[in-house]
Amino acid sequence: MIVIYHQNNKVVEVLAEGKNIDFSNKSIAENLFSIAKEYPDHLIIWCRLDLKQYLNYSNLQDIFHHDKIMASYTLSTNFFLPETIGYVDESPFLNVKKDVSYPTWQMSGDVGGISALVLNALYKEVQKDSNFDYFLNSLAKLAMLRGLLCYSEPKLLSEKKQ
Repeated sequence: MIVIYHQNNKVVEVLAEGKNIDFSNKSIAENLFSIAKEYPDHLIIWCRLDLKQYLNYSNLQDIFHHDKIMASYTLSTNFFLPETIGYVDESPFLNVKKDVSYPTWQMSGDVGGISALVLNALYKEVQKDSNFDYFLNSLAKLAMLRGLLCYSEPKLLSEKKQ
């Protein structure tokens, strides 16, 4: 597992099995893809630096129990895109509670994860935008049509922070 910590739309630390690894000064999205290329069989987690102590390592294996899952969680009540946009598709989830897991393509840069295999498969198809939230939403919307399961998952953070 690789964990990318970021702050203000910039990568500040990358850990692989608890050890620091090198990263570039490029966007978070570009770092995701370069790390996925270098570590193709790993789960890649992203986390805002101020949430580092709340990242719930004990639940990660249960959440990402296969490679075709992308999950994220936001503490904010405001998503990158207005909430109504997320329900334009055929989703029956209209009035969801934030404290339960539910399928959605609205991803967050607060905390989340995806398999390097998925990133490598989509490398040429997705724009590596410098706005991380925009990138994640675009990636999820594109990849869901190809079978990626995307969720809002509160268990990514320990209960102390939610």
